[in-house]
Formats: sequence, C-alpha cells, structure tokens
Amino acid sequence: MAKNLMIVESPGKFPELKKHFGTTDWTFLASVGHFREIDNNYNNHYGFDFEGDSCFVPKYQTVKEKAKFLTDLKREADIAEKIYIAADPDREGDGIAWHVYEMLSNTNKAKSLRATFNELTAGELNKCVKEAKAINYREGSEMMNAVRAQMSRQVLDKLFGYKISKIIQDKMGGTSGGRVQSVGLVAIELREREIEAYVRKPWWQLEPVLEGNIKSINKFKDGDKWTIKKYDTLESAKTKVNTLTPNYKVVSVSEAKPVVKKPPLPFTTSACYKAASMFKMNTETAKKALQAFYDSGLTTYPRTDSFRFKDEFINSDINPYILKTYGKEYINYNPEFKTKKAKEGAQEGHDAIRPVRLTFSEAEIKAKLTQASGQSGISYEKLENLFKLIFARTVAACMQWAKYDETQMVFENAGEEFVAVAKICTFEGYKKAYQFKEGKEDEEETTTKILKVGDTVKCIAPDKIIVEKANPKPTRYKEPDLITYLENKGIGRPSTYETIIKALKQAGGVKKYCEVEKDYLVPTPMGRRVASYLMDNVKEFVNETFTKEMEENLDLISEGKLNWNKVYLTNFYKQLEPVIQKLSTGKSIKEGTATGQVCPKCGAPINEYISSTGKKYKQCSNRGSFDSKKKVWTGCQNPIEWVNEPVQLSEKEMEKNPKCPKCGGLTKYIKGKSKTTGKPYEMFKCIKEGCDGIVWAEKGKPKK
Repeated sequence: MAKNLMIVESPGKFPELKKHFGTTDWTFLASVGHFREIDNNYNNHYGFDFEGDSCFVPKYQTVKEKAKFLTDLKREADIAEKIYIAADPDREGDGIAWHVYEMLSNTNKAKSLRATFNELTAGELNKCVKEAKAINYREGSEMMNAVRAQMSRQVLDKLFGYKISKIIQDKMGGTSGGRVQSVGLVAIELREREIEAYVRKPWWQLEPVLEGNIKSINKFKDGDKWTIKKYDTLESAKTKVNTLTPNYKVVSVSEAKPVVKKPPLPFTTSACYKAASMFKMNTETAKKALQAFYDSGLTTYPRTDSFRFKDEFINSDINPYILKTYGKEYINYNPEFKTKKAKEGAQEGHDAIRPVRLTFSEAEIKAKLTQASGQSGISYEKLENLFKLIFARTVAACMQWAKYDETQMVFENAGEEFVAVAKICTFEGYKKAYQFKEGKEDEEETTTKILKVGDTVKCIAPDKIIVEKANPKPTRYKEPDLITYLENKGIGRPSTYETIIKALKQAGGVKKYCEVEKDYLVPTPMGRRVASYLMDNVKEFVNETFTKEMEENLDLISEGKLNWNKVYLTNFYKQLEPVIQKLSTGKSIKEGTATGQVCPKCGAPINEYISSTGKKYKQCSNRGSFDSKKKVWTGCQNPIEWVNEPVQLSEKEMEKNPKCPKCGGLTKYIKGKSKTTGKPYEMFKCIKEGCDGIVWAEKGKPKK
C-alpha cells in the first residue's frame, strides 16, 4: 500500500515523479486540468445566484470525461497516509487544488497538504514535499483568497461572455463575445482599419555600396547631427545620380568609438512564444512544447512573466558553465535582468523559462526530448531547436556584453556627402554562445573596412544607388505580435495568452472571427462586424483600461485587499446589466434590412441578411424558418442573391498574385477543404464579379 498520494495536473509529469520518488511508497494521479465546471443547469444557465449572501458563488458539476479521476481520487485517498495536492503554482492551479480538496472526505482532508514545484529536479521535488503547507481554505485565508481570485475571473467571464454572446447571436449572427477574446478581436479590427486608412508616401534615397562592401547613405549635416537626404521624386534622385562621378573620396574619418550590444533578456512566456515562431511554431504549438519540456524535466515552469533567475541557479549552474566553456572574462556577475524593472503588473512568481540544469548529458537531453515529442505530438527536430534556443538564451543572459569599435567615414562626390559606419568586433561576449537572429535588430554589421582621408573608392553597383523608401505600412498581427501587444498593455497573463488566440481562431467553427493567412491573423467578415458592434456598444468592457484594471483587481482579491463577490463582482454586474438591457431591445439580425425591392414570386419585401460566415445576401422576407434537416427554407423559395462585397488586396498581392486566366484581372489566394471530398485545396480566384477564373495553387504559389 502506497503511503503517499500526489495529485498533479498533467500525467506527463509521471515519468519524472516516479523516477525521483519511486512507486513503492508513492501513487500519482493527474486531474488533466480542471475536472469541475460551473453548472450550466442552475439558474437559467448562469450557474450562480445574483443576490444574497451567496451571490456569484458558483455551483459546480463534474466534467463527464473526468468522472474516472474522481473515482480514482476517492480510492487512493482512502488508503494513503498523506495526500499532496500539487496542482501548478498559478491562479488556475490554485483553483484546481481547491476543487481536489473539496472532493475529499473530512478524514482525507485532514491528511492533505498543498505542495508546489517550479521544476522537476531532485532538489525542487524534495523541497516541495518538505515545505508542503497545511491546507487552510477558511474565508479570508491566503489560500482561499487565491481561489476567490480564480473564481472571480471565471464568474466574470461567464457573466460577460454569456450575456454578450446571446446579444451577438441575436443582433449580429455571430457565436460568442467572450471578454478575453473580444479584447484581442478589437485590437485586430483596429489594426485592419489602420491598414485601410494607410496612404503610401514614398521618397528616394541614395545608398551607394562602395568597394570593400562599404554601405553608405547620402546625408547632410544638420547642426551636429547627420540627417538622411530625401528626394521627393524618382526623377530628382536620378538627376542627382547623373551628376556623380565614379570616384568617392574620403574627406573625414572619426576616431574609433567603443560601443556595446547587450545580451537578450531571459525568456518570459510571451517572448518564448515569439521566438518559437522562427521554427514555424504557432502559439498553441509553442505552449504544448513548453509544457512537454516542463513535464519531462527539461525546463522550468512554462507560464511566467519574470525575466529573472534565482541566484542559486546562476552561481551553481550558469557561471560554472560559462567559466568552463568560454572563460572567466565572459562571466557577467551583474547581468542586465537583475536591475531591469519588471513590466507593470508582472507577478514574477517564477524564474524565467530556462533548463532546470545545464549539466544534462547528450543522452539525457535526447531521452527527454523523445519523451516530450511523444507527449506533445511535436516533431523531435522542432523541440530540439527550441530547447537549444532556450539553453543558449539562458547562458547568454549571464554573459558579458559584446564590444565593438565604431568608426564613421564621410565620402564626398560632386558636392554631396555620403556617410558610412564601420563596426569591428573587439570582444564577442555573449555572441560567443548566442547565434540566433530573431529580428532586424540582430542583423550583423557588414562594413568592417576602414579607409583613411584622401582614399578614393568606386561604387560597385551604380545602377542600384537609388533606393525607394516609404512611410511604414501597418501590418496585421502575427500570433506572437498580438500577445506582445496585449502584454505591453497589461492585458492577460502568461496562462491566458494562448487561450485568447485559440478563441479567436476557433470561435464558433464556421463562424470563426479570424483566419490565419501566411502566419497573419486576418479578421473574417463576421469577425469585423462583431468587433465593430462591440466597439460601438460595449467599448467600456472591451478596452485596454478595463481589462488591465480587471487583472489588477484580481491581484487585490488574491492579496485579501478586495472583497470578491459582494464588492467586485456586484459592482461589475451593476455596470453591465443596464448595457445588456439596452442592447436587448435593439433589432435582431434575423429581421434583416429592407432593400426597397419586391419578391417576384410572392410580392413580399426583399431584405438583406448576414450569413453565418458574415457574408451579406438578399432573400424574400417571407422565407419562413430554416429546416436544418432538409437544408431548405420553409417559406417562399425565391432564390437567394449573394451580395458581392469588394475584395481587399494588399499591394504585394496585387503585384505577385497571378492574373486571372479568363479575364486577366486580379486574383485572391484562397485555402480550404472541399465540401464533397473533404480534401484540402489551394487556389487563386478571380475577384471580378461574374468571373469564375481560377489558378490552382500549391504551398501558396501557382501550381506548375
């Protein structure tokens, strides 16, 4: 009979737990996340009361698929001498731990302890058991405050989501309006409007590349500062180029100025999601990968907004590794992250994402990556690349800055001045360990040749001197970009970022609010209409300020500084209910909009409606109801007329997409699945009304 029972969230932790504790005196169970949910059968699907002493206290029911877990829990708890409830150390984990405790008998509650760990290492697991806390869920206790914070988020999301979703279904034909996804959807819609309002303003610059691969730019002196010279028209730039001679003469060379490049900060959850995109991982895949790393004992807890490491880890792992691998001169005993101020609202309850130790053998890493691949379903190669990145980032963050000597050279030609900067590395610093390039800021310098005054060089590409520039066009969000935006605005927490993205892409299946096109989040017609409706009618609940303040209030609840139901949720409900009542009286989308046209079959008015995918169509108002089995309307059978809305194409699409083989017009890339065969297809479809021309595609390009 096992003396100890440990309950965790993920069965992926079992191999490491069994390896450390053994199975003679220990039994392990996994809840696989939440196993109870708010009871939708109570109080008109809300699952809680709105008044009285128990206002907003949820009634719970067991998730059907988790019934076996409760059976196993009761059996194993009855025979165990000690019960360690080791749900994850975050707000959701606090909630799950409370639910586990609530399911135990009084006898079993008395032998239960709350245990937490941030990494699956011997030291951390021993500490987890040794320092396990006696459970105290009395109202006002530290543990119960943490539970109430999680419960408050759950109830608030139910209140807003359920009430707003009903309005959206009736008024807009959409499916849901969850608080979390709505903030993300509004951000995407606002960016779409910026793109539509963009007016390109081009100018031209002269950027001759000189012998020795010296990249120069035409500039003029504005006081003590060099400013790029811009030409308003291509013709004026060409006129200037025509006056240039073949020779560029060096007229000044500055003294070498020492400059440094600081190492990247350790990985927070959002930063790691963004970096993982270089390995073609979306947010959902990156989340799975980090969870699998954690469960297999490779890396620390995956949901963190901290960019710090414990001193113990720095002194016992990182610094000895740097000393042995690169030398003492590469160790930074006061790394940047120690003094950098955390972002507002960051909880910093855990270390940044890092390997649990830097002394893994190649065989150990291979075994753990294989385990992680089996658990997550992600290829070994992708996981290996991501782990190498995390490892390198961890080491680099504690290394010395890279050092350079920067020299400015000024060339003269036909009265114009051209400035080039030579940058020569004098000490690699962290670059010795970190070779990954994650963006333009990581691009290496190319000019390393330093000339002297009086030297002359020629341009190696005279036909490429003129470079066209323009004011930057706003781009759609990629998944990591949207997460960065939300994080910078103080919206969400590491545990909720992936949920936001997932909700946007999966809201209502066919009625989803966003598509992913070449890694960019593109709002669907339905998504745009819902976002506009939310901004016009409930903007006070889907703006950045409300969501940020909500997170701050949840923190206050968890600290015992704010009453969760009688104050916070009651006040929220008082704000929300009048808005809902006002919106409920508005016109339903099912009624349609009058067009002034008359049905040729029955004489009833023709109305304009919006389909489940957000597309507009005209139909007889005497259409009756829709028979979902027969797939027909029960009333007038006058054919539906689809309204062709203008298709928006980017400049890049207009330039690169193939022309229509039938009319020679513009085409739009489309990706989907056949309704008859279920097989995926890709095509470029003509956007001209009435033309059915297509060009079949493969991997985003015209099929050869």
